[in-house]
Amino acid sequence: MAGGTMSLLLAGMVLLMGSAILYQIIADRRRRDGLAAMAARRGWALEMEDRLALAGVFHLIGRENRIRVAPRDGAAWRCEVNNWDEERENPDLDSSAELIARKGVTNFLDASCPAPAGFGVTIGPPAGTNAARQAEHATGLPDSISVHAPDGVPEGIDLARIAAAAEAWRSRHRDAAAPVLAWWSGGVRVRLDEDAIDAARLEDFILAALEMRAAIRPAA
Repeated sequence: MAGGTMSLLLAGMVLLMGSAILYQIIADRRRRDGLAAMAARRGWALEMEDRLALAGVFHLIGRENRIRVAPRDGAAWRCEVNNWDEERENPDLDSSAELIARKGVTNFLDASCPAPAGFGVTIGPPAGTNAARQAEHATGLPDSISVHAPDGVPEGIDLARIAAAAEAWRSRHRDAAAPVLAWWSGGVRVRLDEDAIDAARLEDFILAALEMRAAIRPAA
């Protein structure tokens, strides 16, 4: 009797694990198909690199998953999404269980419009430091937007347009991180401290970043 009960328990565990793996595979395929359809509709090139996985579901620590998007019309911008797993310290000192947290970042880059020599501007949520200096350049902008420009704000950047794009993003994605734009000698970067891995959010982030980029004129 005990042996039969054990066999049933093992069979149930195998069935449960199999169902979880199948669900993960189906969900991942739908996500990939959604990304491919979105990129095709927008005329963007798409590359996806999956992390190595154990049994298709348990990701190996430290391995990254990457999504790269680029235009097919010759424009210079690129967008890359990265996520990875990290071990977290278990607050329960009496437990030996490992805690795994997914980390991610999304970056939009356009190197074709560098800032004037000697200038650098960062626009995003208030950072909590140098608040007075940030407020000095953010006059007339929403309180949720700060401007860090140690050498002043150069000509060629429409702060109000960038702030409006950032606020519009926040209104549509209240649970998401806020985009941060940096304009320096290397061009424009819009960073999101999360992985926009689903098609709708990645598309919306790229469109928001393109709107921010359109508010900047390349240095002569």
